[in-house]
Amino acid sequence: MRSVPSIKSTIDSLKTELKNENIYGDKWLLIYEATFNGWITGLKSKLNESKFLKSMYDNEHGFYLSPIS
Repeated sequence: MRSVPSIKSTIDSLKTELKNENIYGDKWLLIYEATFNGWITGLKSKLNESKFLKSMYDNEHGFYLSPIS
């Protein structure tokens, strides 16, 4: 089993990677759901780059139901 610091480090690495992604690229759904469900903080500014995703977020629409949110 992974340690808490190892998991936090992995999440921080993923957050850094996602911050450098284009919101219109292939990771847009991961960026959206990670932000919408509160899995990773600090990515909301990426959603504001897309009127559609900003509107979805502002109106509290997800793309799927998560058992961990």
